[in-house]
Amino acid sequence: IKALASSVQDFVGSGFQRSQRAALARPRDKEIIDLDHHFELLQQEISGHLDQLNEKVDQRTLELNQEKDRIREKNSELMASLKYARGIQESMLNSSKDIADLLPESFVLNLPRDIVGGDFMWTHARPQAGGDTIYFALADCTGHGVPASLLSVICHNALNDAMADLVSPMPS
Repeated sequence: IKALASSVQDFVGSGFQRSQRAALARPRDKEIIDLDHHFELLQQEISGHLDQLNEKVDQRTLELNQEKDRIREKNSELMASLKYARGIQESMLNSSKDIADLLPESFVLNLPRDIVGGDFMWTHARPQAGGDTIYFALADCTGHGVPASLLSVICHNALNDAMADLVSPMPS
């Protein structure tokens, strides 16, 4: 029994990997021989389960890494798209330079939260006798991100349209 107990301890200590038959002092003791045989069967069954579990873990790890790569690729595509959208938005909206040209003693501090957003500046100089009248707006369209950036372009264009109507009103 001591030899069998030692064998069990070795088996557990090896992470359920080592197979070791108990060194029996009296091989004629049938109960101990049967117990040793059943223990060996248990070792084989546990080793088989561990192999299956390790295969499942390896498969799930592979699947997770593939999914992580797909997510990384989609994120990269999304970021490229957002940066391109920012370029389009910046080309349509007034820049800090446009404002500095109209208001030379001004400065602009623009710290957007997202790559694109709803905050924008709008300026328009309307020539009049005695000097230009400068119209200026700081606007924040509701929300953040792509929806707000679309609204900012729409609102910017609406301000331009309103200014064009002031200059040349529509006939009644």
